[in-house]
Amino acid sequence: GNLFIADQNNNRIQKWASGAISGTTIINNLNNFYPSDIYVDDNGAIYVCDQPNHQILKFSLESSVGLVVAGGKNAGNDSNQLSNPQKIFVDKIGNIYIADHENHRIQKWTPGATAGLTVAGGNGQGGAANQLSYPRSVTVDVSGDIYIAHSDMIKKWEPSATEGTNVLWVQDAMDISIDANGFLY
Repeated sequence: GNLFIADQNNNRIQKWASGAISGTTIINNLNNFYPSDIYVDDNGAIYVCDQPNHQILKFSLESSVGLVVAGGKNAGNDSNQLSNPQKIFVDKIGNIYIADHENHRIQKWTPGATAGLTVAGGNGQGGAANQLSYPRSVTVDVSGDIYIAHSDMIKKWEPSATEGTNVLWVQDAMDISIDANGFLY
């Protein structure tokens, strides 16, 4: 019942308890910290997409010190780099899916990995079946199908596929999510 907020312009993460009239800052005062997305897993670990620093950080509820679990301070397109990541999704076993905006790809980082694997896009910017154009959001369903908001389209990429299929045209889609019943929002 808690609400966690990536408060970009105030460089912090806020936690609002259910029914609260104010929030509590749980992560802040980090150097050049600009959280563009947050994901809290079932164990209470907090994953933060730190966009301008091209990295994903992982925090425990007991600590405001984050561990870099994907990317790093330098932007790039190598498998161990990200470029302006926008949104993240973390599955039940801890795989992190990252909308790697400037690299036109979705990167999957397994727990403890030092590099990611391109699981969608990565073939330059475009609208072809094997391409993405500035992916903004990513979510994964229980079957492992990856849904991506990019340009004006929601694209579905099945596990191990080399191409995706367009499933929905949505102008300027910024975020997507799938509920427990498999409904896409």
